[in-house]
Amino acid sequence: MFWKNPSALTQVLLVSFVCFTCPGLFNALGSIAAGVADETITYNATSMLYAFFALFGLFAGGMVNVIGPKYTLFIGSWGYILYSGSLLA
Repeated sequence: MFWKNPSALTQVLLVSFVCFTCPGLFNALGSIAAGVADETITYNATSMLYAFFALFGLFAGGMVNVIGPKYTLFIGSWGYILYSGSLLA
């Protein structure tokens, strides 16, 4: 089974697939946000998302060098979880 010891090609294909689905994920979250009754919640959540993109984008390269790409991707995915949770709350 290729999950036990994945080759570099398998890892690149998996990360590529995840990055390929990210625009769809963001559009789906935007559709959820369109149904929120109070539009200021949507505006605030989106502005915070972009602010964190700008802030952590400056340090992301260094974090990959320090803790590795596996844990960096794991930590980075929590931003979308918090963003979607803020839209559903």
